[in-house]
Amino acid sequence: VYKVYRAQDAMLSLLPTHSMLGLVTRNLLITSSQSSKPRSYIMAFDGLVPEAPSLQNDLMKVKGVKKLSISPTGVTLTVRSQGIWPSVRSAIEDKLYAAFDPSTPHTPDELRLAIQEILSTGPRAPNNIRRASELLIRAAINPFLARDGGSCSYRRHEVTDKGLVVYIELHGNCSGCSKSTTTMNTFVIGEFKKYIPDIHTVRCTNA
Repeated sequence: VYKVYRAQDAMLSLLPTHSMLGLVTRNLLITSSQSSKPRSYIMAFDGLVPEAPSLQNDLMKVKGVKKLSISPTGVTLTVRSQGIWPSVRSAIEDKLYAAFDPSTPHTPDELRLAIQEILSTGPRAPNNIRRASELLIRAAINPFLARDGGSCSYRRHEVTDKGLVVYIELHGNCSGCSKSTTTMNTFVIGEFKKYIPDIHTVRCTNA
């Protein structure tokens, strides 16, 4: 079992300098082990690494990789020969560390605190709603959508008698997907209501 540890320090970029979170330390721990299948390995990591198709394609370009898949908890891969595993592992670790985002909240409590900080100067101020929505999408929603090769982005919002209505645009495999309505109703709207007060609903501009 190989254990690799690197620490990064960063100020949360979307928060003011007096943020209650202050200076945070972000750790990406990668634990690599061989699976039960020949020449197959599991690289589990603890930290927010984007699951975008572009990252998976980039990892597939590592010399010696035969097959690879990425998930919220790590990478599963098969190499072409047993002897090249150390060099493959090192190359993939470098790419994962490069993709690691130390400025994004990693836990629900951190995300809730970060959004509260943004909204503290005005819960319905247009710029604050935009920043809070973009942070929520980046930290919680897009990592989930990326499992199926999709993502979304904030477009605009409006204030109604029933509360805030946020409009998002779907991208990648989520755009035009027959299950996008279900994803919106069962996940996206729930995440917005969980973290941003006064949210009435979330609507898609290209569903």
